[in-house]
Amino acid sequence: STDNHRDVQAFLYAYKDATPEELQIAITEFDAGAKNKDEKIGHKIAAYNQANESIYQQNVALATDLTVEIAKSAYILSQYKNEVAMALALSAGSSMMGMFAGEEDEAENPKDIGVALLKAKDQLSLALEANEIIELEQATISSINELQLELEAKG
Repeated sequence: STDNHRDVQAFLYAYKDATPEELQIAITEFDAGAKNKDEKIGHKIAAYNQANESIYQQNVALATDLTVEIAKSAYILSQYKNEVAMALALSAGSSMMGMFAGEEDEAENPKDIGVALLKAKDQLSLALEANEIIELEQATISSINELQLELEAKG
């Protein structure tokens, strides 16, 4: 459930700088003080980990797609620096629009390209943010996996 998810994230965040051994000790101590199974964190971490495994696989694919999209967008933006600058200037100085009124009948209006590129730039920053979130999740998952492997080795 979402509550378990939140419990696990809070717990892992509290021990984010811990080694796998320290994390395991913390889990054991925490669970020893729990009144019932619902309060224990160990099984919640295991469930969280399992849920994240499938999300992780999907995210790997998504991250690959995002990387391609980011590269494409960055390339396009670099090709149209002037149009972007112009669109920024135009959106900032829309009160000066009257000055450009005579140029409206151009076949390809740089303003339109610029506006489209500004949208692309927003999408690019969203894609980059999404990628950062994915990387953060992956880091969390891999530290849980390390812990899991160490436990299995000891067990």
